[in-house]
Amino acid sequence: MVAKNDGPAIRSGPAFINAKTKNSQLRKALSADRRQAITGFGIINLSSIHDKNGGGIELLRASRASEIVFRDTHICPVGEECPQEIIEDTGEAMRCGSCRFACKSVDHLPAIEAKRSSLLLRIRSSVDLLKVVNKSGDRRDERKQIHRKIELDTHELLGWTQSAETLQSIFDDVDKADCFLTDEPEIVRKHLKRVVRKSYGQEFLLHRILEADHYPSLVSDDLRLKASRLFRRVLSHSFPEEEELRENPDFEIKALAAAIHARLKMEGVDLSEIASEIESLHEFQGAKADLRQFGGL
Repeated sequence: MVAKNDGPAIRSGPAFINAKTKNSQLRKALSADRRQAITGFGIINLSSIHDKNGGGIELLRASRASEIVFRDTHICPVGEECPQEIIEDTGEAMRCGSCRFACKSVDHLPAIEAKRSSLLLRIRSSVDLLKVVNKSGDRRDERKQIHRKIELDTHELLGWTQSAETLQSIFDDVDKADCFLTDEPEIVRKHLKRVVRKSYGQEFLLHRILEADHYPSLVSDDLRLKASRLFRRVLSHSFPEEEELRENPDFEIKALAAAIHARLKMEGVDLSEIASEIESLHEFQGAKADLRQFGGL
């Protein structure tokens, strides 16, 4: 493996790799010898999983350097100009999780997991919105749009999941692992141990905030709204002026992420403990509101 050391000391919470940066081991390897890098980093895509000919991998081998686009979650060998056949497969353009040409390596695993969390949160929000729409009057067109969005998001989520499971099986196979390269192997191991598990409620939201802080491309309007609510609840004593928020729409996400990282690093607590504290704070504030209503406070 490229990196033999344990890498940064990460005591709790998610760990990340920036595989898209110019100085990443993946990009350096692809620039030096593309065919060797594809084999060495165990690069896969959906076409290589289902088709022994691996049409997507062949595209990556043959593409001009100017056509290759590096993203947090994958490598696009067609310059992000989705061919018509891919649009027909995925339902619309830029649905990279369900694109059979999008190439992924072990180094992309942390970002892929972050993307899966992002899609899962979006699906949950769409389902909640659908429930509201179903209770109202004749909003057939709106219901159809929400159904379509859920369908596309679910299809893409399944694509990312299949890719992640394949990469995880490669990384977990001790005999094969030594044959593959990765920038920070210990980062990936720690990530898989701490993040690839089910989490719900407040802890899931905290994971999303940390992920979005590291991968800004995965910030969504829905996450901004949830982060804003959490920010006002937890850090209301230092809430910035509206002008400051207009200058940086992701201020709350960054501020919350910084606070979470500080707790994880300085106090060595687990992310689930922080989530429990926030839940307790929410319950306490709700109890105070009830008391005020009845003249108790």
